[in-house]
Amino acid sequence: MIRAVEAADRARLPARPPPPPERHCASCGAPAPARAVICPACGVILAVEDTDARLRRASARLNSRIREAVMRLLRKRYAALWMMALLPFAFAPAIAALVYCSWRVLRPVPDEVAGTLAQYAVIGSVALVNLLLSYHFGMEALLLLAGWAGALSGAVESFLRNLLPSAPFQPGEPPGRIRPA
Repeated sequence: MIRAVEAADRARLPARPPPPPERHCASCGAPAPARAVICPACGVILAVEDTDARLRRASARLNSRIREAVMRLLRKRYAALWMMALLPFAFAPAIAALVYCSWRVLRPVPDEVAGTLAQYAVIGSVALVNLLLSYHFGMEALLLLAGWAGALSGAVESFLRNLLPSAPFQPGEPPGRIRPA
């Protein structure tokens, strides 16, 4: 009976966990004990190398996902036109998108669907609004910069005038002497 109780107690106790497996150094690839802090072969700090390796893998996965998403977007029919139409302060792409969309709306292909023409019309309208806003804000920025340049040149001119004497020199006077006005 005692043996049966001992056997039942042993069955309830968790088995001793197996020893942790060895891991490999991310820097040199040498085996290292699971609880080691420093690689016995190359001497790098294993936690830093492991973290660096995990970050590099995660970064590579993220880069590939972003690249795939951008390529999916670019493969779509209107994506390039939308990007050209929405690019602010770059007049050539917006003008190109406006011209192309206008040409597609004004000269449709015979089997083209009305929804496609509406899409071109919307993209062309957005390109036109982008052009107008970019021009307006660009001109406002130029006027603001011109005002600042004018104020700066006025300040420089006034500073230089204050450096000069108030009355002109008379011939025969020493150059350092200023006559009262």
